[in-house]
Amino acid sequence: MRFNVPGKIKLVGLALIIAAVGIALLAVREYRRQRREGDRAYTEMIKLQDRAVAARNAVAALEDAEVREQNYVLTAETSYLEAYKSSIAEWQDDVGVLEVQTENGPLLPLVHEISKAGDRVVSELAEIVSLYDGGSREKALDRIRKSAGIVYLEQVRETTRKIEEIDDQDVNRATAKFRQLSPLLRLGESVAGLFCLTLVGAFILIFESR
Repeated sequence: MRFNVPGKIKLVGLALIIAAVGIALLAVREYRRQRREGDRAYTEMIKLQDRAVAARNAVAALEDAEVREQNYVLTAETSYLEAYKSSIAEWQDDVGVLEVQTENGPLLPLVHEISKAGDRVVSELAEIVSLYDGGSREKALDRIRKSAGIVYLEQVRETTRKIEEIDDQDVNRATAKFRQLSPLLRLGESVAGLFCLTLVGAFILIFESR
């Protein structure tokens, strides 16, 4: 049994449709904006984490190079020499990645400090290896004992710690922002779904009124 629906209900149904469409469009636009902000926050968080990893890897490679160079001079084992060369190559790669990741950023001067001090360490290690390969083992050992490269290596460590502290703060901010946006995105999806249901209900109302 069907009942005649007053014309006012038709107007209400049309108003519901218009309102649902308008609000749904606003909800979709807001959801897309929050989605973009969420993607940017997540990307920033990952970049900061990658930068911290590159800094730690660079220091580790330089420390390994020093240890392997000393082992080579002390034991004359060529395997240590090859490992030393590999560590130097890793240092150069890692510090290059670090420079790219901080390009035009506020941390670039600190990265330049790391690069400059690290290159001095590399030069000192290369000089020791050169002395040893040239037959001056005692001079090479004496240079190791004087630890001229340790000062520069400690500079690298100290500057890296500064970068890590800044990165940790930036990562925490980016993570907090991402976590704040995630519930908003889920809310936006729920709102969009709710207005879709409202829109469907309004269409049904008008259809039944006919």
